[in-house]
Amino acid sequence: MTRTTFPSNKTLPSSPGSIEDIYELSPMQQGMLFHTLLSPEVGTYCSQYSIRLRGLIDPDLFYASWQILVDRHPILRTSFEWEGLSRPVQVVHRTVRITKDYRNWQGATVEETIERLKSFLEEDLNRGFELNTPPLLRLALFRIAEGEYELVWTNHHLLLDGWSRALLLDEFMTVYAAEVSGGAWRLPSRRPFRDYISLTRTLDEYRAKVYWQETLAGFRELTPLSSKVSSSLTKAQPPQRLGRSVPAAITQAAGAFVRREHLTFNTVLQGAWALTLAHLSEARDIVFGTVVSGRSPEFDGVEEMIGLFINTLPVRLKIGEGISISDWLQSVQQILAQIREFETFSIVDIKRWAGVSSSVPLFDSIFVFENYPTSSIRSRSKAFEIGPVKHWIRQDFPLVLSVRLSEELILTLNNERAILMSEADRLLKLYIAVLEKLPGAEALTVEAFLSGMAEVDCAYRKAREEDLSRLSADKLKSIKRVDRHSASPLR
Repeated sequence: MTRTTFPSNKTLPSSPGSIEDIYELSPMQQGMLFHTLLSPEVGTYCSQYSIRLRGLIDPDLFYASWQILVDRHPILRTSFEWEGLSRPVQVVHRTVRITKDYRNWQGATVEETIERLKSFLEEDLNRGFELNTPPLLRLALFRIAEGEYELVWTNHHLLLDGWSRALLLDEFMTVYAAEVSGGAWRLPSRRPFRDYISLTRTLDEYRAKVYWQETLAGFRELTPLSSKVSSSLTKAQPPQRLGRSVPAAITQAAGAFVRREHLTFNTVLQGAWALTLAHLSEARDIVFGTVVSGRSPEFDGVEEMIGLFINTLPVRLKIGEGISISDWLQSVQQILAQIREFETFSIVDIKRWAGVSSSVPLFDSIFVFENYPTSSIRSRSKAFEIGPVKHWIRQDFPLVLSVRLSEELILTLNNERAILMSEADRLLKLYIAVLEKLPGAEALTVEAFLSGMAEVDCAYRKAREEDLSRLSADKLKSIKRVDRHSASPLR
């Protein structure tokens, strides 16, 4: 497999006493490292979870249980080296200690606790990590009331994906329950992340090269979302986050539509995103990024491995004249299935094969379908109850739409100052409208469907203008000030 190279011929010094292993990076790790080094001061790709825990927790056993997991999994003892090397490597250390950070806020008021936690989360995310100094993982535990705690779990995304986090949380529950009871814990055997890196080197690069050359032939420009997309991110400009729930009735109707058309939910969700982009951009050649699991079933035991397996790849969907919604979605499903065959190759290689300059982005929006086993972990927890979970991550892409499937579809739009927040709200409402109107539109042509969406959008903007006209002059000025500090409106 082709590797991303860093210009130098220096070798990594050997330290047998402290280093357990050294090996190269996965394609996604290479890309993440590159982008992190471009803007290390803002905590790019730092992933932070805030998890509410209910029950009686022994802080010493809590951190001792996490230390057992760090000792058990090489990826949690990993750092990264790149300076002076012909290519970056990851270094597994023999011993890495987790720092205990336990704080008792039990005497604080609810308002004080909320403010303290908000301040901590922001400071913690901005700290980032020294990538060549392990651990690239922090755990802070706050006692906020009797039998109620907040766990803030922060790590660099170079180590773990969402599926791996869920597996680790499951292991932690098992170990902690055993430590509390004084019993023995038993955990499943897992192949190390190094095995995955070795397996990716055996893949057929020629077939992948041909596929991506054909897929991206004729690519000229980004699918436009706005007249100007801001790419600068500073501590003074935090990413904006907007969430929406798709009503249960729309979610259920979409599920019935999926079954009736013999599609996957992922196909319909990504197709709906493409249709939303097509409406906003008026383009009919749509390219956006999609996050794939990277856990190909041909790799034995990969679903139980812990590390960073995901990859972000381009999805190119064209809308031809006269094609029906039903037929178009079937073609989308075929394209997504083909991408999975070549999901372990890096975006750097894909651009090179397609003749696209490394400095030219293929997309400025990413779609993420979250499908992690968190509900089963909650049901197996015996030591304490897992409450609400919130997630933040600093990324270098203008827009990232994450969709989580439950009784209601949960939408989260991370906006890196790419568009006005008022337009971000419009974008999510349009996406929900697309999902609502797809069932029953099977026979419509895609063009006819998009014409209908133009009417929906027009009605939305008219309603918003009417709402704004009812606001007081002072409040209207405040909204305009917020929008001026964001970015340009959607077209």
